[in-house]
Amino acid sequence: MTHCSTFSKLLLAVFLIFTVTPAFCQQPSSRVDPCQSPEVSAFDFQVGIWQEVDGASVHEVKKILGSCVIQENWTGGSLNDAVALKSHDKGTQRWYLSWVSSALIHQLWEGRKDSEQWRFYREWVLDGKPMVSLTYWSPVANDRLERIVEQSQDGGKTWLLHVRAVYQRKK
Repeated sequence: MTHCSTFSKLLLAVFLIFTVTPAFCQQPSSRVDPCQSPEVSAFDFQVGIWQEVDGASVHEVKKILGSCVIQENWTGGSLNDAVALKSHDKGTQRWYLSWVSSALIHQLWEGRKDSEQWRFYREWVLDGKPMVSLTYWSPVANDRLERIVEQSQDGGKTWLLHVRAVYQRKK
């Protein structure tokens, strides 16, 4: 029995040397937070509270869910109050925008990167005619942001300006 016991201990020691020891010798993994990547940070310039320069509406933007998602709260102005969520999908490498208003309007927008800028597109129907809308935000000066919405009735060949709004960061 002593021989078997010694042999079992030897096997256990060899097993531990080859399985457990390498785990202790490895360097700690350097986990990269996917929500801090440049693509996911593309809209960080929007984070804050913005007042439309004509005073009509307030646009509050914050990061939620571990800074992975951007939440926008729209209040006041000629539009109904609304909430929007922007998120980057790691599978498609695209941004998506979901906008819902207090008037029970829900719009889904798909992001596409054009000329190094993310723009959101949405296809819909107006009076039986297919339409395409695009929207984007740009910093225009220190603490100023511009929101553009354009529409196309010919599948995106030509665009007409629908909304141009300038926002000032509230201090």
